[in-house]
Amino acid sequence: MTRMPKTLITIASLVLLAALPAQALLTPARAASAAPAAAAATAPAAPKPGPLAVIKVDINNATEQDLMKALEIDAADARLIIKKRRYQSAQQLVERKVLSFKKFKAIKDRVTVGAAQP
Repeated sequence: MTRMPKTLITIASLVLLAALPAQALLTPARAASAAPAAAAATAPAAPKPGPLAVIKVDINNATEQDLMKALEIDAADARLIIKKRRYQSAQQLVERKVLSFKKFKAIKDRVTVGAAQP
């Protein structure tokens, strides 16, 4: 009968251990406490909450306070938006030099343009 080299025995042992589930390697007391954790790990995760609803503000009709609150801009910017009203598109805030492109980019998802009040 031939003897197996020690390294081959070690490799064979590691392969067998890797094939066993992790709970088989635990003592009975630890296996019992690990079972609920393993079940929780395989349970489907709770659905993640979606993004918060974006509140849009009509730049043709909103008050100064509404503009400041919804767009998170200062009073001077809100007054300038009101002063240069009758916008056809939100992009006109940049075209008319009411806001810088950087400020516009930060608020563009919260801006809508409705019919201007007479």
